[in-house]
Amino acid sequence: MTRAIAAAILAVLAVPAQGAGFTVSKDKSQPAVSIQGKKAIPQTKSKTLQTPSVASPVITAVSPADCVEKGASITLQGSNFLTSAGRSIALDDGAGTHLQLPINSWSGTSISATVPDDPRVQEGWSYWVAMETVQGQWLSNVDQSITICGTAYSEQEPVNNLPQLPLGGGSLLDGAMPPPPATPTQQVAAIKEDVTVEPGEVVVVSADMNEARQLQQTAQSMGFGIKRRTPLGNLGLVMSVLRVPKGTTVAAALDQLRQSLPNAWMDANHRYQLQSGKAVRYAPQAIAWNARAGCGAGLHIGLIDTAIDKSHPLFKGRTIAQRSFLASGIADAPKNHGTATASILVGSAPGGLLPDAQLHAAAVFRSRGKEVDTTAEWVVRALDWLVGEKVVVINLSLGGSRNLLLEAALQRVLERDIVIVAAAGNGGIDAEPVYPAAQPGVIAVTAIDANLKPYGRDNRGAYIAYAAPGVDVWVATPGGDGAYATGTSYAAPFVTAVVAAAKWSQPRNNRAALDRLLQSKAKDLGASGRDNIFGWGLIQMPVECVRSPRVAQGKERSKRH
Repeated sequence: MTRAIAAAILAVLAVPAQGAGFTVSKDKSQPAVSIQGKKAIPQTKSKTLQTPSVASPVITAVSPADCVEKGASITLQGSNFLTSAGRSIALDDGAGTHLQLPINSWSGTSISATVPDDPRVQEGWSYWVAMETVQGQWLSNVDQSITICGTAYSEQEPVNNLPQLPLGGGSLLDGAMPPPPATPTQQVAAIKEDVTVEPGEVVVVSADMNEARQLQQTAQSMGFGIKRRTPLGNLGLVMSVLRVPKGTTVAAALDQLRQSLPNAWMDANHRYQLQSGKAVRYAPQAIAWNARAGCGAGLHIGLIDTAIDKSHPLFKGRTIAQRSFLASGIADAPKNHGTATASILVGSAPGGLLPDAQLHAAAVFRSRGKEVDTTAEWVVRALDWLVGEKVVVINLSLGGSRNLLLEAALQRVLERDIVIVAAAGNGGIDAEPVYPAAQPGVIAVTAIDANLKPYGRDNRGAYIAYAAPGVDVWVATPGGDGAYATGTSYAAPFVTAVVAAAKWSQPRNNRAALDRLLQSKAKDLGASGRDNIFGWGLIQMPVECVRSPRVAQGKERSKRH
């Protein structure tokens, strides 16, 4: 009942020869891409149904804009619909559910269809709506959606059903959302209609479905439409994507909404990119890696990245659960970056640090021409999934602008005692802080070379927590090969592995104890103490990666009883 929707998430990737770190994107346009075995075709034409001179169908709106009851009708508006011969309208949730709808009427600009009263159509879920052939090949754009009405996420049965974990400064789990942090005027003014945000979208998170519907009423009275709404059961949030009124910029729309809804957590749907740069096996020695066979066995590690080439020989026999958050019509990013990061974490020895751990990999990056990126919305959906997979640490080799939606979601993750490690960025010494690495509570990682010198393009600042090998690091590449890679993206997984090994060896340590342990063992570089270049210094393996006998005996007793 609290399953989160796996709708669309896009992927940004940096090839190993280009550096490390991701960036978020906000676009939700969907070309034709395959999902769950569905074969995609170009949006422009189909040999059997269209001639080269006929324009592709374009869906511009779906009504009603509010939620739709099962068994009710929806209307699609647009152009170039032609006739219904050989065509259908389908729902797709991006996670395997795909249904063709009964058609009530069809014209060149308007189609009426019925949402089936089918158990596969779930209350509170959002579904993409698009035109396809009767054989299941997309013909139109796949960027319109509907939300199914219901009581699955009402006030009587709230989204948040997880235990409350105390954290200094208050918890987002205490019912209503606290007031959002003040947003600097210059930060709002900096939002442009450019590649840093998804055009025409504002994203809002609410504490429950009732609050989300109240927000919707206010937003619609101001001319905003509801594009998508996603219950995030594991995070205890509901995420809404609003369509900005025509002729209004994202910055102006945010200003209007914040004046009317000052307590709402909202932001642009920022785009994020991989934090990689251009490209020896010095890395494990540099961090004093000390892991016996079986280190990390049964440990769950989370990764948000591009897809992984699981057929690579380094992953033979490894436990990798991979889930794509890209809906039909979205082009997957190349698998280089995710494959490289995963090889550092769980690849076979000697390359991988924790080959016996279980990796849960969320693919969220898309290709947009020459660009590879993802959005805040898709990263949040991936976080929700990883929380449900019971991971102990999440690796985020991506970066971009500060985003309040992502900030609220990450805070929820941290409150569940899950550690988040992020690449500090490759913008150079004068660059602005990169998020989510700069968010309090997140461990920001910078890169050094084999001589313990800083990577020349690394970000600097008070948010840097640790340095790790990230210059000319050997990684796996798709197709069974390997290469040397550079960037803060590739430094982050070394810290992720150290954190995971420490939590595996000493599972009773809370976050405060873990931080004290890592800080005390770090190899100080540069100025004495923590500094803006290396943070606390070069991360070191703080303990031998072996279970304490007391913990092992306790686990055995719990099994017997």
